Amino acid sequence: MSSPISNIVEIVNSKGRIIYPNPSTNKVSIRISRFTGEEVTVELYSTHGKLVKKIQIKEKNEFSVADINAGVYLVRMTGRTKTVTSKLIKQ
Repeated sequence: MSSPISNIVEIVNSKGRIIYPNPSTNKVSIRISRFTGEEVTVELYSTHGKLVKKIQIKEKNEFSVADINAGVYLVRMTGRTKTVTSKLIKQ
């Protein structure tokens, strides 16, 4: 039996970057090829662990961050089979 942790992939280098531009001011794009054909839940968390924004994406890979304060956020993208976590800097 596998642990739920085994499906988590952490993006740690620029070659694996899936959020761009980063830092961002208004809009963010997500490279969703890692989730081919899946609906992806995108959650933005403050550094204090508070859920700031939650959206669902499938075809469209761009969303606005104009409505959140400047700062550092953790972005958790969850599909059917995996979860990817990355950092976003909002200017």
